[in-house]
Amino acid sequence: MKIFSLLLLLNFSFLSAQWKTAASNKIVNDVIITYSVIYENDLSERQKKSSSYISEIVVAFNKNKLKEMRFGTTSGQQKFYFLDYKEEIFYNCMETSSSKAAIYDAFKNPYKEATLQKGKTKKIIGLPCEEYITIVKGVPTKIYSTQKFGLKFVKQFDIPGFLLDYTSYDKYLGRYRVVAQKINYAKLPESYYSLDKFTKITKEQYAEIRKKPSEKYKDLYDKMIGSKTPKYRFRTTEGEKISTKSNENKIVVLNFWFTTCPPCKSEIPHLNDLKEEFADNPDVVFLGIALDDKTKLENFINDHPFAYSLVSDGRYEAGMFNVPAYPTNIVIDKKGIIKYYKVGGLSKTATRALSYKIDDLLEEE
Repeated sequence: MKIFSLLLLLNFSFLSAQWKTAASNKIVNDVIITYSVIYENDLSERQKKSSSYISEIVVAFNKNKLKEMRFGTTSGQQKFYFLDYKEEIFYNCMETSSSKAAIYDAFKNPYKEATLQKGKTKKIIGLPCEEYITIVKGVPTKIYSTQKFGLKFVKQFDIPGFLLDYTSYDKYLGRYRVVAQKINYAKLPESYYSLDKFTKITKEQYAEIRKKPSEKYKDLYDKMIGSKTPKYRFRTTEGEKISTKSNENKIVVLNFWFTTCPPCKSEIPHLNDLKEEFADNPDVVFLGIALDDKTKLENFINDHPFAYSLVSDGRYEAGMFNVPAYPTNIVIDKKGIIKYYKVGGLSKTATRALSYKIDDLLEEE
């Protein structure tokens, strides 16, 4: 079941009322469209190495099935979307060397309005496209779709046709534009679209699994979440003094770990992304409290950068917060109340959820 914790936070609102038209019957061979991804912001090297980064998208389909592959810099796992037009089911899939999983749901009506610009058309990869105006993060934005294929592939946009040029948004990386660059026709093997070896689970089942805390630590979570933080006083490896008093009216994010702990090391890239996300906000403090002595910790950091402010020899502090195992991540709100307590390494999905939690706490008075 570990694979499920690695899945992205999901959006199943992909398509709309009539998923196919008679034009789809004209599709003989498989169609393969390659899209480029252009970010509006100048991304840092760290952002380009994040699991959110997309460099290219390839969509392959026939008249009944579609597979969307997204490529970035993340290695070791393969994520893709699969649409079954015959059964009207959407799958969010992940494949690693050891497991395969697919979360599925019925096609849903898209929610984002877009207005047809009558008479405004252009060709993209040689196909006629209609222009629509929609709002993406408060900015009027042009998107283009073609009705050439007879399949509805529109993401969240409430328009007909097949998207060839659209704009989306990532909370960490900002707005980005996805534009079709080339089209090929080929006969792909049926196995290319097969999910036979995937473990399939409904969206509802996935949500149920996600909301159940580990039975092993349920009593601890019940005790710690909602409790007042113990008074603390830390000195970072850089010599900075940090205390309960200095962190008043701030969100405090704590990570308890040690350098030879495999799950601790695995979550560091996700935690670095999280820190980068709030780097410009002085009201969020990130502290990594390690069990190791200062020398061992600094040697480790030379080869494995960790963006948090670091505290060494933290065994006593771990005891103050009732840490039972490593890593453990804790979030304290502006009033000094523990609002998040999680034992075990954080996946990309769990870290994203933690980001949303911090956002919510920042908005509280």
